[in-house]
Amino acid sequence: MPVKSGLRSYGGLPLIMSDYIDLCKRHNLPISKNGIGASGENIAKAILEYLQAFRVVFLGEKFPVVDFYVEINDAENSYPFMVQVKATTSELTKRKHLHVTVPKDKYLQLHKKPIPTFVGGVHIDTATLYITPTMTGKEKISTIAPDCVLSLDDKEANLDNVLRIKNDVMAYWDSLDAKNKKAAYKSLLTV
Repeated sequence: MPVKSGLRSYGGLPLIMSDYIDLCKRHNLPISKNGIGASGENIAKAILEYLQAFRVVFLGEKFPVVDFYVEINDAENSYPFMVQVKATTSELTKRKHLHVTVPKDKYLQLHKKPIPTFVGGVHIDTATLYITPTMTGKEKISTIAPDCVLSLDDKEANLDNVLRIKNDVMAYWDSLDAKNKKAAYKSLLTV
C-alpha cells in the first residue's frame, strides 16, 4: 500500500524524497542508498515524534552506529534509548517481515552499548517503522518481524506498541537501579 499523499510531509519535514524516488521507480532506475536512508531517517523521526511519547534527537553521520538518541516523555525520570534506522523499498516477506540488513559488526556495536538499543526498519512505500531490540544475543539482523510496528496512519493502533517500547526501556533502567546508583556515586571531578 503506497504512502498516502497527505503523509509525504510532517511538520514541514519532507518524509520521502518523493520526486526522486517516484522518478526512479517510474523509469526503472536504481534508487541510491543515500536517498532511501535519508527518507527512512525522516520517516522514523516523524513517527516517533508524532506519537508524542518520545523526544527524538538526530545524531547525524558523525555517530555512525546510531541515528537517534531518544528519551521517553516522562516528567519525573529520564529513560533514554538509541535507534539505528535501516530503510528499504523492498517488498515484505510472505510472513510480513521487513527486509533490512544490520551486519554482524554493527549489530555487536549496538549490542555492546550500555543503553537500550533498537533497530528501526523503515518501509519507505508504506511509511511504517518496524522496531526490534538489539539487546539479545543475535549476531545480525536480516529481517524484522511485524511484532512492533508504528506508523503515521493510525495513532490509536500505535498505542499498544508505544506502551511496549516504553515498558521495555523503563524495565531495563529500573533493573539497573540507575537512579539510586547515580545518587550514591562520588564523582572523581569533585574535590
